[in-house]
Amino acid sequence: RIERSAERVAERYVPQLTRISDVQSLMLRLSLEARHLMLVKSQTERDATLARIGKTRESMLELLKEFEDNISTERGRELVKVIRERDVLFWKLAGEVVGKVLAGQVDAAFSQLERELVPARDAMVAAISEQRRFQTELMLKAVEESNRAADRANTAIIVGVTATILIALWASLSITRMLRGAFGRAITVTQRIASGNLADEVYVRQGDEFGHLF
Repeated sequence: RIERSAERVAERYVPQLTRISDVQSLMLRLSLEARHLMLVKSQTERDATLARIGKTRESMLELLKEFEDNISTERGRELVKVIRERDVLFWKLAGEVVGKVLAGQVDAAFSQLERELVPARDAMVAAISEQRRFQTELMLKAVEESNRAADRANTAIIVGVTATILIALWASLSITRMLRGAFGRAITVTQRIASGNLADEVYVRQGDEFGHLF
């Protein structure tokens, strides 16, 4: 059970938390690239920025798909649905802003970015953060479960060792009492024989290891 809990943390929760954290980082990078797009002057720089935006978005979508494929809870799927919905809105507005930039309407692009695109980005980042928080809770819960299983195993070991010690102690005391009684009888018989008393009967306990001696 302990190994299963540890494997679940290592193979499921840690990779999921890493994926959603990377999605959040890429989202913030996209926002910075969008702002940079409005500041560049040459068409070459704009093309290079747009290429980076496209590549970053592609990477983010691949990560989000991979994350979604590995979701194990209904709550996780609900949160991904919210992220997807907010992603659609963000990119709709981003497309409008880019269109204004390419048309030379930089002031209008800046205005829409501050008024609509930034709030849309913040809403999406908030949804990603909620998913990240939820995945962290799942991981911590699994770690706690693993720790509890380890504690239970340790308790069982302690109880087992204690029981073994008590049984060994009881057996040792029993053997000591048996030996003490047997040696006591042997000494008594020896003393009688030494004093010349050969008439008394000697009691021999059946099954006693010292029966043959008597």
